[in-house]
Order: sequence, then structure tokens, then C-alpha cells
Amino acid sequence: ELEINPCTYREKIRSINLILNGGKILNVQAATSTVKLGIQKVLSSLLEDDKVECKNIKISFMQSEKDPSQIGELVHQVIPAAYTQALTQALNCTINSLPLKTDSLYKKIKEQKAKIKMQKEQEAEQKNKEQTEKEETQNENSAVSEQ
Repeated sequence: ELEINPCTYREKIRSINLILNGGKILNVQAATSTVKLGIQKVLSSLLEDDKVECKNIKISFMQSEKDPSQIGELVHQVIPAAYTQALTQALNCTINSLPLKTDSLYKKIKEQKAKIKMQKEQEAEQKNKEQTEKEETQNENSAVSEQ
């Protein structure tokens, strides 16, 4: 879960919830520590000039009898994808590259507001044009019926 602070234009990760299938887990505590360490490393690489933090991390492991796998590596694939997807949803525009710069979110929000403003202006212009055409048609019809 991620939210954007409207005053600072910074993201805040509310929580990270992972359910991993890493095969048979022999030591759940060690596996949890490995995953949390991996998450912290990935979070520190998401921004170029700052660090993303999350204190609310929940990790669960699926029961499996398969051979153990590199669970720490799973985090390096999942967290960046989840982060960009959450930002994309929060900003309503696509984030397609990492790491971000601190002002990237501000710029994206500014672009998004400019697009919305332009769309509203175009819609208003279109409505005015349609209204003018409708009035002209009515005036022409009135002139024809008077003759």
C-alpha cells in the first residue's frame, strides 16, 4: 500500500505484504530476516537521492515440500514492480523507470494536472462550438420559415 502526501509530493509506503513460495523453509526466522534485509536493500535503490522506508512489513511463507529456493532474490523482482504499479495507480499515470529522483513525483503530478486542465478546456471549447453551431442552425431555420 502506498500513498502520496499532497503537501510534500512524496510517497509513503504504508505496508508491504508478501506471501512467498520459496520451497521448503527450514528456518522461518532466518528466512524472514533474509527477506526483510532484501526488502530494505531494494527500497534503498528505488530513489536516486533518498531512501524509501517502510516499517510495516509482513511476510508469510507458503507450505511447500519443493526444494528450497533463493527467497532473497524473489524480493528483487517483486518489490520494484509492486512499487511502480502502486505509484502508477496513485498518480494515474505510468511510471516506467527506476530509480526515481526526489522531484519525479512532483513533476508527474504537475504533468497530470496540466493534462486534466487541457482536457477540460478542450471539452469546454467543444461544447461552445456545438452550442454556437446549434444556435446558427436554429437561426437559419427561423429565417427560412419566416420567408
